[in-house]
Amino acid sequence: MHSPLRIQFFHSKGGGPSVFMRRLRRYLVKHYDIQVTDRKPHLYLSAVWRGKPPKGAKTVHRVDNCYFDKLNKNRNRLNDKIKLAIKKANGVIYQSEFSFKLCKNVLGLRASKYVIIHNGFDESLCEDVVQFEHGYKHLFVACALWRPIKRPKSIMRAFRKAEIPDSALVMIGGGIRHPPSDPRIICTGSISPAEAYRYYKAATAVIHISRHESCPNTAVEALAFGKPVICNNSGGTKEIVGNDGVVVDIDPVDKFNSFPMKNPENIDYEKISQAMREVVKKEWDISRPDLKMSTCAKRYMNFFNKILNKK
Repeated sequence: MHSPLRIQFFHSKGGGPSVFMRRLRRYLVKHYDIQVTDRKPHLYLSAVWRGKPPKGAKTVHRVDNCYFDKLNKNRNRLNDKIKLAIKKANGVIYQSEFSFKLCKNVLGLRASKYVIIHNGFDESLCEDVVQFEHGYKHLFVACALWRPIKRPKSIMRAFRKAEIPDSALVMIGGGIRHPPSDPRIICTGSISPAEAYRYYKAATAVIHISRHESCPNTAVEALAFGKPVICNNSGGTKEIVGNDGVVVDIDPVDKFNSFPMKNPENIDYEKISQAMREVVKKEWDISRPDLKMSTCAKRYMNFFNKILNKK
């Protein structure tokens, strides 16, 4: 009698990696013969940190990124934990080509068995979304847990500088302590994913210019909704966006090494403004089957079977 594949998942409670891992787990359970368990699993899938893999289980570690900021005093200690997870794993999944190259150079190692798999999004979640109603011709959306590396001030400055008639900007997520008085800039605070999807569906374009990310869920979600993404030229976001948006040269070219990140908000935000003007002039037709959760989950399962020595 055939028995299901028993998988134990380990990840943090918050942040982008945990959001994706929960989505992946739900999809695998729904569409594959998977049993999620912490008792005698066949396979142990961890993200960011290694946790405590049970004896007898094959281990796969999903690498989000590594610590590159030389100003972070805990950088070496935290990177040592990531290195240990990679060394001990039977297989490693990197989020993007950027993630692989950065970890290889900064950590000084690469896994013997690895694969690069971009995050995916279950498009069925888009089907019944009721679009956010607004009275503007153009609606720009940005979504993050806002802190300096995500560049919220630069996004809002760029929007005001762009001076696009009949437009508004929605800033989704907590962390903006002093929202601007401009009525065209809507700061939602922390909201549910279902509520955020309403803004994505209504968006003209999505902006994501975080200083250094491997495979941001925001960009994947935006493209799943068929929306162009304005992104920066650093990190893995541009790799995800490809031709389905505007890549803005506001950062140094990636050298895949550590550097001191002094002030991520210190950029030429006029270039973001210009990208916003550019994106509204074009008709976009975006379809990204490569970022569907069905594609992502299939690649995860293929790698799991490889690690488990199954055909």
